[in-house]
Amino acid sequence: MFIQAAWQDSPINDLDPNFISPTIIPPCARHEEGAFLGRTLNLNAIPGVFVHNTNLVQGGEYAFIYKETIQEAINIGIPIVESLIVAHEIGHQFGLGHGDVLTPGGLIPKFPNTGLMHPNIPTNLIIPRHKNLLRSREQAPGH
Repeated sequence: MFIQAAWQDSPINDLDPNFISPTIIPPCARHEEGAFLGRTLNLNAIPGVFVHNTNLVQGGEYAFIYKETIQEAINIGIPIVESLIVAHEIGHQFGLGHGDVLTPGGLIPKFPNTGLMHPNIPTNLIIPRHKNLLRSREQAPGH
């Protein structure tokens, strides 16, 4: 596992003034008015298949936590808990998906109640489906 504090994502994902009305700030899935607060990558996996909603998969190799973007979100009044962003990205390193239709494996029955792995991280809870996937791992994340 590798977690790196970084300044920000690309110019269209950083909450800087070139953005129009930033109100919803999901950490992973960028919406038209959102920004990346963190990102997990695996450069050696099949593109987009290192996280999954229902299967045990390779997981991410690298996670970035965007400090400046987090601070900008806080400055405009969005309540952000940085430790939840870190935990969420660690979940991706273990291969956990968001539970939504955009993640391989399709929509899970509990969505949007996917706890820590929901794109907006509404809570620090890990749902039973994700606990089972975590307990099933035999290899370290990213392998």
